[in-house]
Amino acid sequence: MINMVITYKNIVRIVKGTILRTNYGTLGASTSTLIYDNGKKILVDVGHYGNRLRLEEGLKNNGLSPSDIDYVILTHINWDHCANIDLFEKSVIFLHKREWEKGNLFGKEDLATKVFKQILLEKMKLKLIEDDMFKITENVYTLNTFGHTIGHISVLVKTEKGNVIISGDAIPYFRTIKKGYPDIIFYDKEDAKKSVNKVKELKPAIIIPGHSPPFNEDGYVERDEIEIRLVGDNGEDLVFKLNRVGEGVATGPFG
Repeated sequence: MINMVITYKNIVRIVKGTILRTNYGTLGASTSTLIYDNGKKILVDVGHYGNRLRLEEGLKNNGLSPSDIDYVILTHINWDHCANIDLFEKSVIFLHKREWEKGNLFGKEDLATKVFKQILLEKMKLKLIEDDMFKITENVYTLNTFGHTIGHISVLVKTEKGNVIISGDAIPYFRTIKKGYPDIIFYDKEDAKKSVNKVKELKPAIIIPGHSPPFNEDGYVERDEIEIRLVGDNGEDLVFKLNRVGEGVATGPFG
């Protein structure tokens, strides 16, 4: 079969990532991105239990269940990107070796991470990556983007319209491009800066970040509506709707 370079339509955000900072703490939900390439279904990041139903719903909307996913790529093992991995016991799980050896769920060494690795990940079809630009399928590669965590990876997808980078938390949202490094760094700031530059040097047509809508060098290319739900005194939902609009011009829907 002659390979065809894939299109944007073969890349679907099935869970839209976001980050909310409040005076009570930070709430995060990671992006989960589905890629179709050469007959394989690849999922990048799986989120945490708080968006588990949304993940399953997103797969169902694409005619899939977790058992249909061939490969799962975990950009890193911070809890908000990996906690739903138990749904994918039939999938091959790709993770960087450095992240497997020294990465953790909450930004520091803890017992929960040891249990997560030994009781869950170790019993799955785990494939550890060491090489940069590791080839997953014909058009899909992992990219070493250390810094946010010790073994963070991003995903490069070659498409007919140019490179698409699924950046995880190496570039969690657009302002990281302007700032030069992500707001939260658990490992090394200089490595994090190098990783941002590394992505920029690939001149991506689109970046799908870990916690915001896709963007290009001009700004966000999608708007995500966020509903903030609070419980009123009588048990009613108090709903605030926000449009997540990036700096720059929104040029239309991705894909």
